Parts: sequence; structure tokens; C-alpha cells
Amino acid sequence: MFYLQVPDLNVSIIDVEDSALSRLGHFATYSKLSGKQKHLQYLRNSTILDYSGFLCLRTHASLTDDNTLKEMIIEGECRLITERLNLLKPNFLRKYLIKIIDDIRLFNVTDDN
Repeated sequence: MFYLQVPDLNVSIIDVEDSALSRLGHFATYSKLSGKQKHLQYLRNSTILDYSGFLCLRTHASLTDDNTLKEMIIEGECRLITERLNLLKPNFLRKYLIKIIDDIRLFNVTDDN
């Protein structure tokens, strides 16, 4: 079990639900376009509202007996998180490699051997 802390968004829960439903619809569409630029652009522009929206949708689904809705929400959330992580990895690796290269350069300059 894990806990997700959602910051105070100063937005009504109805707006969060409406936004989450529309974004879930957009995400379901874009997830089929994995090689398209719009798909990546959508994921880059996603906000904390996406995550709080999924949390809101999960809460709503847990109060219903609609297993299809529950599965769709979980699948959409997992895809969003996976794609966000995939977008972050290359940038992180690039920064990591640049740091290693800089460390090697520094080592070469200061090494007497």
C-alpha cells in the first residue's frame, strides 16, 4: 500500500473530475499514437492535475462495482506514469553522462600519473 500526497490545488473537486475525465479521454487517444509528436507533447504538458485527477477517478471507481472502469483508470494511470518516466530518462542519462565526462576531464587534469 502506498500513499499519494496531493498538494492544495485550490480547485473544486468537480473541476478536477471534469479535467481528469477529459484528459483521460485525450490520453486514451494519444496512447494509440505512441510514435507521434502530439503524444509526446501531451505527456510533456501534463500537470499535477493529471495525477490528482486519476486519484479522484480511482476514488470514484472504488465506490462503484464497475470493474471495467477501474481497469481503464489503472491502465491509463500506469501508461501516463510509464511514459512520463520514459521522457525523463534520456534527459537524466544525458546529464549523468555529461557529469561523468566532466569528472573524467577534471581527473585527467589533476592526475599526476
